[in-house]
Amino acid sequence: FDSDIQVQQRQKPAIQCTGFLVPPGFRQFDEDYGFSRKRADQPRYPADGATVVPAPGDHYNAAYVISVRAGGDAVTRLVLKTYENPDLDREAKARREFRALQMLREADVPTPEPIWLDDRGALLGAPAIASGFIDGVEPNCDEDAVAYATAAAAMLARIHRTAICDSDMPILMDGNAECVWFLKAGVPDYMHTHPHGELLWHAIADMHAQTTSTSRALLHTDFWTGNVLWDGRDIVAVLDWEEAAYGDPAIDVAYCRMDMHLNGMGSAIADQFLRRYEEAAGRPVEHLALWELAAAVRPMHDGEWEHECRDELLGFIADARRRAGI
Repeated sequence: FDSDIQVQQRQKPAIQCTGFLVPPGFRQFDEDYGFSRKRADQPRYPADGATVVPAPGDHYNAAYVISVRAGGDAVTRLVLKTYENPDLDREAKARREFRALQMLREADVPTPEPIWLDDRGALLGAPAIASGFIDGVEPNCDEDAVAYATAAAAMLARIHRTAICDSDMPILMDGNAECVWFLKAGVPDYMHTHPHGELLWHAIADMHAQTTSTSRALLHTDFWTGNVLWDGRDIVAVLDWEEAAYGDPAIDVAYCRMDMHLNGMGSAIADQFLRRYEEAAGRPVEHLALWELAAAVRPMHDGEWEHECRDELLGFIADARRRAGI
């Protein structure tokens, strides 16, 4: 990281921070040029040619693109991400995303290169990771729908083949449990008030209790177009691995299908994606009805999201209910 950033105290050896190398002087770099949310609203132009700007996109956390001119016309770009929500386990999120990126890079899945981890927030005041920058755009849900469905199916199948070691299990989430978080304490208020909420809660509770899945696939758990970089023909990177998990691969398939419904691609594209995924994975998707119903709860939990895509969500729920036979 220090060799890429090319900042102060290069002659000093790196110091240790929770097992990962951290450059001395990075704290001063932050103090001089500002990574905090309140100071990152404008580009920074320090004397050494680096700029720090907020990363494009709608981020729950804070993300910044660091560009460094390393001599001549060559520019190195990195992404710094800090985990901001104090109500969540920010240290675990940082460790989880960093380790998931390592695993995926080892499996040759296109993801940013993990470079630096400060899971304790010792340098920036919040847990953080730095990773390589990959150029791309979000897929266009109208123009790219057919190509994206095929590419997303192949990409998810590659992700789900990524090896998971026993030592990775405590770092990753248990997807089969986390993706039905709403079952933990009775029917939540946001499901009580939704026209299908109570029906879905009871159906999911019954189906989940009767389902035995021994799958231990690596899961993204938030695989949608906003977490994908596209070059007009193919997926060049999958981003945002802070909720990486192990569990039933149908969880990712169901969530991706819901996103296709909510983004206006429609059921035909979602069905094409499912066929292509099963071809790439070499097996049918089991338990899809359960995980589609569970996926539909997420927009219910977010009133603004549910309001923006109410009709599309109702259509997805209707399809999922037919698949489940309820």
